[in-house]
Amino acid sequence: MHAPILKYLPEYPLPQADQITLHHLLSHTSGLVRDIPQRDSLPKYPDRQRLPEVVGQFSQLPLQFPPGERFAYNNCGYSLLGHILETVTGKSYESLLQERILDPLQMKDTGIDKHRPLIKKRAQGYFKSFGEYYHANYIDTSPITAVGNLYSTVEDLNRWAAATHSTKLLPEAYWELILAKQAEDVQYGGYYGYGWELLEKPVGTSERKVATLGHSGATEGFCALYTYLPETKSAIILLSNHRRAYLNTLTTALTGILYGEAYSFPKKPLAQFMAQVIQKDGVEKGIRFYKAHQGDSNYYIDETELIVEGYQLLHAGNAEAAAAVFLLSTEVYPDRDNPFDSYAEALLTLGDTEGAIENYQKSLELNPNNRNAIKQLEALGVVIDDW
Repeated sequence: MHAPILKYLPEYPLPQADQITLHHLLSHTSGLVRDIPQRDSLPKYPDRQRLPEVVGQFSQLPLQFPPGERFAYNNCGYSLLGHILETVTGKSYESLLQERILDPLQMKDTGIDKHRPLIKKRAQGYFKSFGEYYHANYIDTSPITAVGNLYSTVEDLNRWAAATHSTKLLPEAYWELILAKQAEDVQYGGYYGYGWELLEKPVGTSERKVATLGHSGATEGFCALYTYLPETKSAIILLSNHRRAYLNTLTTALTGILYGEAYSFPKKPLAQFMAQVIQKDGVEKGIRFYKAHQGDSNYYIDETELIVEGYQLLHAGNAEAAAAVFLLSTEVYPDRDNPFDSYAEALLTLGDTEGAIENYQKSLELNPNNRNAIKQLEALGVVIDDW
């Protein structure tokens, strides 16, 4: 697990091949870029596996940070894992998936989404604009093999849920390793295992939280949220053919029902509606919308969702808008460390080192155990004991 990928891919460019390990790839701590940088330049063969071409798009790009330094979700790492699997076994990722997982679990309605074959009862993706629904843009998912190009059903994913906590696919010791806390996820306030989000989620409207294993995902016209509750050995599996369905809210209510706690009908997520206003009218109007509806009983506010919207802007290259959203988060949650940590990151991206230091320090005041803030301050030349 901790051997460099040079062991599996002798042709992968140095020095990365000698620095990155399977552990880094599985835990999103490799430092690789998040997404394929030149997806449109890939050959247009929608039904073919082309992981070598995909890997070639990012393999020689500089790392974003030294492997193992921190968690940063990226899709390229999982494309690279798929390439390693194909190289080592001599089989395609699709055939391995079918042989090792889908056939043993009888997941007959799950597979790799392709452009040409007709898939019976395949859902169409939608998006909503100005109160009207429209077909989502088509996306050729073949370049994201091993990342997110599968179709499935709730029933099949429930079979997967049962198998991940049995020895049907792997020995118990392997599951313990996969589900262990491998990297702290500062953005979501939890941890990441090997391909799993490990989070504490709210139980209905109570003050109780419960440990969960799962993952979220989204693409044009679709989103999904899979949540497994080890304490009750139950799963909440939500699939939507609309990009912005309120799956976190529904999961919270359903968790309340499972635990016999009070729950409320889902309210609208204010952070997501703010993001829609930002997309249409700009960040200033979006933030004004948020502040105007902050006390509206039809909406709910959530620190994590507000931070996530900021990071989506940051990852899209709009650091100024991201900084404005993160600044808003510090005003809404002045006693939480994560908003100040995120705001500092955006300021650092904008070249405001002094502002970044100030906000990393504020984050550390609120949470002296914020390892990311400590690491960033040290990298900026700040001696922690001196302030």
